[in-house]
Amino acid sequence: MVFTSRVFDENKGGNSRYAQALKDGLIDNGWKVHLKKVSTNKYFSAAQEVMLNIIPQNGIIHYLCDTGQLFSTKNRTVTTVHGIASFHNFGIRSNSQEYVWRKRVEVALKKTDAIITPSESSKIDLAQVFNVKPDKISVIKHGIDHDKFHNLRTDDDWQLLSTIKNLPAKYILYVGNLDPRKNLAKLLEATQSHYWPSDLPLVIVGKFAWGDKQLLDSIYSNEGVVYLGQMGDEFIAPLYRSAELFVFPSLYEGFGFPVLEALACGIPVLTTSRGNLSTFKLDGQPIIEDPLDSEEIAKKVIETLEIRETNLEILDQGLKLAATYRWQNSVESHIDVYRDLSS
Repeated sequence: MVFTSRVFDENKGGNSRYAQALKDGLIDNGWKVHLKKVSTNKYFSAAQEVMLNIIPQNGIIHYLCDTGQLFSTKNRTVTTVHGIASFHNFGIRSNSQEYVWRKRVEVALKKTDAIITPSESSKIDLAQVFNVKPDKISVIKHGIDHDKFHNLRTDDDWQLLSTIKNLPAKYILYVGNLDPRKNLAKLLEATQSHYWPSDLPLVIVGKFAWGDKQLLDSIYSNEGVVYLGQMGDEFIAPLYRSAELFVFPSLYEGFGFPVLEALACGIPVLTTSRGNLSTFKLDGQPIIEDPLDSEEIAKKVIETLEIRETNLEILDQGLKLAATYRWQNSVESHIDVYRDLSS
């Protein structure tokens, strides 16, 4: 099995988590995995990935992050597309960036032998936008690390959290990249609403990915927000477990790792039903219907916190749902795709 190093080196959020879990799982199952080094520059790496497929390889080449081959060759290839956010929301990319991205993906999906995507909603979008036959697309759900993401607080949690400067004793949490798709501008507006609980600051964890850098100014100038930046993986689960609520007002998710991780940690979750997020909805759990309405976000925060006090069954539902997402199952389904191509 051949991967390129791009998605491993760039720390592309959930996409990198998927890549690392798949690589580790394949090795655990006795597969040999070869990482082909490419540049971290997006233009150089794109050219190198194209050239990779021209050179004969031993084993299948799997492109793990949306783009892949541009020429037909003798190599067998698989391409994972995580979703098409721009199909549902304007302003995700500039017009020129969107044109280039779609043309690259369109050609790659025509040339590749198999396509993998993590959700049924993404499969429907791929078939519609790129005119791909549905039987060429395999839906393989991601998993999460249940040894890390669980609802049992430990002494290590308290020790780790005590080292985080300015972390409030009680807080509402957001974890994820800072980019337009995550809708953080409206979440920041919601913290200024008189509906927002004044005793619960918003803690934001994540790095600036792309978009308007004025978002960072808005975060730093908001007295109701504590921005921790990008945190090491060892901090993330303890932060989930200690939060009063996890809020994730995303405009679109091809999968939605943070929501699933928060559910596995046993805390209330407030999110939208955009893209694959609809599959994480629990009976009786409030949903942000209009994520562009900051007042609604603030009201739903209060509603979700109140339900936490009266309906613990929702938290149990979340634990049971999260338990069905396991990396071993995902890896085995990937192996099935690889074996079909090899036969």
